[in-house]
Amino acid sequence: DPFSEFPLHILANNNNYFELEKLLKLGAWGVDTVDPFQTTPVQIAIDKRHYRCLELLLQFNADINQKNGFGDSLVHLACRKGDGISLNILMRFNPNLLLKNILGEIPIFSSFHSSNRDLEKVMGSGRE
Repeated sequence: DPFSEFPLHILANNNNYFELEKLLKLGAWGVDTVDPFQTTPVQIAIDKRHYRCLELLLQFNADINQKNGFGDSLVHLACRKGDGISLNILMRFNPNLLLKNILGEIPIFSSFHSSNRDLEKVMGSGRE
């Protein structure tokens, strides 16, 4: 199984917080490891809205400013999904809100694609 090399990804995908915490404490796998789909565990946690896993990965020093293959930062991803909860979690780890994706957009532009108008407030104040 090629995905056996990516246990953090699998645990983040399945929202298995306690096993994820155990593996992170062991430190045997890189928290920012990229899988064959070019995603990291923290990107999966945002996509699946697995908030406890997201926060745990960030506490274990996942790169808050990492980008996917399209140049989207974690904040871009949360904004595009209209996910204020993920955005609030991310804001606690001081992300760079001026990172541009390959289209030259900063995250606030990604929030315009969602129907959640509170996202701009969260990025402006750092909290909801």
